[in-house]
Amino acid sequence: MLLTLYGYILKDVLKMLAISTIVLVIVISFGASIKPLMDGLLSAETLPTFIMLMYALPFSLAFAVTMVYTRMAADGEITACSAGGLSYASVFKPVAYVGIVMMLAMFALSNWVFPSLHKIAREMVQRDMIRIMMNEFAQGRSMRVGDSVIYAREAQRAQPPHIEGSPLQPEELLLLRDATFGKVNRETGRVISDHTASEADILVYRDEGRSWIQCRLRNPIYHTDSGDTSPAVGMQADKMEMLPTMELPGHYSDDPRRMSWSELMVTSESADNHPSLTVVRMQTAGAIADAQIRAGIMAQLEKAVQAYGKGAPGEPARSGLVLNSSRESETFILAAPSFQMERGAVVLLPQPEKPVLIDSMEKGKLARRYEASGPVVITVVQAEDTGEPKLSLSMKDVIISDARESIIATERTDLKLSRLWWPQPVMSNLMQLSGNELISLGLSFPPEEGVYGATEYLQTLVRRLQRRAVLEFHLRGAYSFNLLLAAVFAAVISVRLRGSISMVVFFYTFLVVLGGILLTYNGERFARSQPLFVGIMLLWLSSLLTAGGIGMLYARVARN
Repeated sequence: MLLTLYGYILKDVLKMLAISTIVLVIVISFGASIKPLMDGLLSAETLPTFIMLMYALPFSLAFAVTMVYTRMAADGEITACSAGGLSYASVFKPVAYVGIVMMLAMFALSNWVFPSLHKIAREMVQRDMIRIMMNEFAQGRSMRVGDSVIYAREAQRAQPPHIEGSPLQPEELLLLRDATFGKVNRETGRVISDHTASEADILVYRDEGRSWIQCRLRNPIYHTDSGDTSPAVGMQADKMEMLPTMELPGHYSDDPRRMSWSELMVTSESADNHPSLTVVRMQTAGAIADAQIRAGIMAQLEKAVQAYGKGAPGEPARSGLVLNSSRESETFILAAPSFQMERGAVVLLPQPEKPVLIDSMEKGKLARRYEASGPVVITVVQAEDTGEPKLSLSMKDVIISDARESIIATERTDLKLSRLWWPQPVMSNLMQLSGNELISLGLSFPPEEGVYGATEYLQTLVRRLQRRAVLEFHLRGAYSFNLLLAAVFAAVISVRLRGSISMVVFFYTFLVVLGGILLTYNGERFARSQPLFVGIMLLWLSSLLTAGGIGMLYARVARN
């Protein structure tokens, strides 16, 4: 008899569950996909129907159980079972079994299936971004990628080349003609620098669900606009120049809510190397690199001050600060009678009859000499990616002489040299360190250094990400457990409110399920700023309240 009854209940519950789930998923997915489809960000193949399951299942399960048990109560079947000696607990067992299966299924979906589908969807969207980029170029419009803007008069796909010695090979190649790559200020939206080239290409890389592009320009012209001075045009490079990598944005970002179980485990134990912190790690490494380069500049200038003026007239300085130029064959040697640190910049100070000397060396021979009677300011410019920081020299009251042609510029002028580099690699060595190693290194600097603030910010983000990963474990557990409670609550309240129409009963069940979802997800956000134990309790609060409500309702039902 019990098996017949259970089969009868399960058949009706599962039938209603399937119908209501399909309807809710279609409705929610259609509503959520209208705007992305209109914007061209999603195609028909990338409709996120799988995401909507986690929102539709609690309501569809509660609806199915409510419809079945209110009908049984209205037809007197619940009373007949009670009169036949069956307890209410036995009548509710089929729903409990369905709830347990749904709870385990949701836990598995949220920890393994949904994260995998998220990655697939993100890759598809990123591939669409490349298609959109090609369409924008074809229509004569520019394409915004992060903080950069790209424009090309012509663009076409080609077979990607094989790069020797690279562990990761490009998957696509875009050939561009008359291309412009600009850097945009986030706050003002103004282009602050750009590279132009008659020929360029874009290499597209993909790895572990992420996509990024590497732009290469042949004989580019570099242009920068400081905003308060006339634009300055740099010299043409004599070879292919590579710009900083740019990650292609996807519809889905890195977030603990979209991580698999294994990824959450790794993140909760060591979040310092998570991809979402790559930019902050680069900024921290850049701040450390700046500090190390300034320290190296100060050390070399100490020796340069002692050796200043000991060389023969017209000969390059015997000892000084050595910097590399953008041209491989050119280096600069700086010497000064004194120097000082001022607001994060190194200032070379002349003395009477002792100017600051900047010698331009080409292939080991003196090519030009800059003699500055005013101060020379050396500024470290942090790299935009993992490249080495650039150095710029601002000189005042300068006389320039050409050692090769014996030409002396008699007029004194102000001059700025940019796109100089420190001879030794610094940034590349720092990027090989883990996030925790960067934090330890950054915290070793004095608090007044700019490195300390950047390091503390990275440390805060690492701890916050670890905390969110731990909370995500409990969030998924609480959400899955709420499925079981929703099913049992719907059955108990249907029997308790026997005689009421089905939609009235479902209204109360709907409020409980909706309140549980809102309380769980808002509790997760609120828990981020609370102690971890308090945060976990907030996540499970809705489950405790629902379980308490089930207990009180069942006690009243059992008395009758």
